Amino acid sequence: IPARVRPTSTGPEGEDTAGVPARVAGRIVARPPRCWLPTALTRPEGAWSLSVQLYGLHSARSWGIGDFDDLAVLGTLAGAIGAAGVLVSPVHAPSLGWPDRGSPYSPSSRLALNPLFVSLTRAAEGFATPMFDAWVERDDTRATIAALRTVPAVHWPAVNALKTEGFGRLWVDFRATAHTALTREAARDFDAWLAAARPRLRPHLLFEALAEHHGIADRRAWPAGFEHPDTDAVRAFERAHAERVTFHGFVQWLAERQWRAAGEAARAAGATIGPIADLAVGADPAGADAWSRPGLVDDAHEIGAPPDPLGPDGQAWGLPPWRPETLAEAGFEPFAQLLRATMAGAGGLRIDHVMALERLFWVPAGRKPADGAYVAYPLESMLDVVATESVRHRALVIGEDLGTVRPGLRERLARAGVLSYKVAWFERDAQGRLVDPRSLPPLAAVCASTHDLPTIDGWAEGREIDERERLGLLDAEAAARQRAERREDLVRIEAGLTAAGIGGTDLVDRLHRWLAASTARLAIVQLEDVAGLERQPNLPGTPDVPPNWRQKLPVALEGLAARPRWVALGPIFAARHAGGGRHPDPTTSR
Repeated sequence: IPARVRPTSTGPEGEDTAGVPARVAGRIVARPPRCWLPTALTRPEGAWSLSVQLYGLHSARSWGIGDFDDLAVLGTLAGAIGAAGVLVSPVHAPSLGWPDRGSPYSPSSRLALNPLFVSLTRAAEGFATPMFDAWVERDDTRATIAALRTVPAVHWPAVNALKTEGFGRLWVDFRATAHTALTREAARDFDAWLAAARPRLRPHLLFEALAEHHGIADRRAWPAGFEHPDTDAVRAFERAHAERVTFHGFVQWLAERQWRAAGEAARAAGATIGPIADLAVGADPAGADAWSRPGLVDDAHEIGAPPDPLGPDGQAWGLPPWRPETLAEAGFEPFAQLLRATMAGAGGLRIDHVMALERLFWVPAGRKPADGAYVAYPLESMLDVVATESVRHRALVIGEDLGTVRPGLRERLARAGVLSYKVAWFERDAQGRLVDPRSLPPLAAVCASTHDLPTIDGWAEGREIDERERLGLLDAEAAARQRAERREDLVRIEAGLTAAGIGGTDLVDRLHRWLAASTARLAIVQLEDVAGLERQPNLPGTPDVPPNWRQKLPVALEGLAARPRWVALGPIFAARHAGGGRHPDPTTSR
């Protein structure tokens, strides 16, 4: 792991050794100077990708929530129309003991996968499952599955309860039939996988078993003696409850197999990048990651953002930061481990709030964001680790650089091969018009919107303004003023599109053509825009309750290929391969 290695200042007898080769504290490694770029992004025409909130997918096979099997189908459909990949909302693991939480950006562990994204019917195809099959065929089980499929939003607690019961039955079947011909190969695969994965996943597996045992998935509420994974009490628990700990390993094994299978399906269909994973900026203070490294996490603070024009009161996200000095003392191994876990099986990585590589805004617990301050992180060492893992995994890296960015950081990230993140709503000229797409920097990923901003249809209709007024976050006068400003802004957006020669049938179509015409090497299309969703996935400043992080797409996967907006994507983005005035970028040479 590329730590910044410094030689000692004195030799064994205390003599000065400045400038003389000497023993050093640490490891010296050859590190790549830049992140890896796939071939598609080294060409001027670049590539394009879809993005999706995974939980919002649904099909005739899924059980009330999008799953990795649905992702495999989407990746196959995407490859068929020329997309190179699918950017997926974070697939980090929540705790099954906290079933009402929906936000993928506040996981219990960023080192494990979300088990609710496992397709149980697909998992049951890998070995003998008589008990599971009988349970699925019961009238009450079938009724529950049908009900969860038909509701327009993900019901996290009900999905959690259903899938947790299903995992239990699969586990009993797996153990009972491990000696049979049908299951024997899978059992050997699981044993080998668990032996290799245990060092990384042990804290998460223990945490889940302890959460069940204590009846609460909050490490801060557990009795004395359970403060971290290596206390005597925890080790005794691990020995006494080895079967249950292994069960949670079984669940992770199923998840990892299906996550990798989704990527293989996408690449086999021509989506050469495959899934692009999303790395959340932090983890739940009550969860497994915070429990597993208590000296690394600072519980007295939470990550946030200072006041700015988009957030006049600032933000506090409830996620504890890592202590930079502790991270450096550990040789940046926790960060490298996190990148390895998230990049595994993916063709790319989006780093949420990439400014965290250089500094984080710490807010004292219980205080307002205005009372916070920036804390510096060792940017060069962090970038060393990012580049090393990017090349090792052959994964492109996108840095979400929206918000307050220190001058010079974007340029430094570009030299390291990290793609900037450009959002149409923010790309304006001096008159407030949408810029010409051919003016965007090549080393960038460009999209129309993000999960925290209105969808294209929602923006045009001012849906988030309506919702904020309904929730009492805006009074009638302020809401009316914002609607008038939105109408004026729509005129400026359309003026920019017209000036750039971008036509189309409606705003969604025109913005997709704007993305296709851009000089950014990667264009990203939100599936929520293709499906016609008007409400954004998350409305910032409101709690993690419906409909935040719970909306399903208004079209099932089986009907997606017939949607006019989907049909239009292939021809629109095929134009990127014509070159269209794009120019080579010397920073992407390899």
